[in-house]
Amino acid sequence: MENKRDYLEGDSTGNWRAKPEMGDRKAEETNTADTSELRYDWKSLLTPLQLRTLSASSILLGSVVLLISVTTDHWLSDGRYITGLWGSCMKPICPTDADTLASEKEILEVTRSMMMLGVLCAGVSLLLISVSFFQNRVGACSLGRISAIASFAAGTFAMIGMSVYSEEFFDDREESSIEAEWSFDAGWVAFPLLYLAGSIAVVLSCVES
Repeated sequence: MENKRDYLEGDSTGNWRAKPEMGDRKAEETNTADTSELRYDWKSLLTPLQLRTLSASSILLGSVVLLISVTTDHWLSDGRYITGLWGSCMKPICPTDADTLASEKEILEVTRSMMMLGVLCAGVSLLLISVSFFQNRVGACSLGRISAIASFAAGTFAMIGMSVYSEEFFDDREESSIEAEWSFDAGWVAFPLLYLAGSIAVVLSCVES
């Protein structure tokens, strides 16, 4: 005769209850194993090396685009001349009214300062994320986190500079013949790239912590 203990188990109150079937236990163990494998696969998609590479690529691209925007003179054009932040005219002979777009010197100074600070912070961010490939921490400081801060700062400086410049020279664009050139567009492309790089670097620092 089979013992009832083979099918029943007692609890703390002395009552008997049916034991779970072995198949149910195996199913639970299988589900647990599958869940663990899924979690491992999810994490493997976000390895520190991959995140670091994505962040470095975004910072490099954003830095190059921002630098091109600042150093080239294709910001504005009215069909007769092209001018940039530094007042250069990309024509063999510049007309006498080529400086009319740069009449607000204070606005230009603010834009130049913000854009140059953006370039500086982007360079610092790129340097830090590059060093993190070999050493991800300096003392208690995560290089990925510092790189993220510098990247966000670069994007913010670029956004402020572009906003100030746009407000000054495109406020009455519908009544003006002034058109934006590719250097100006590059400035607007740079800051979201730097924000993206900073966001990836934040995720990197969280994964490594």
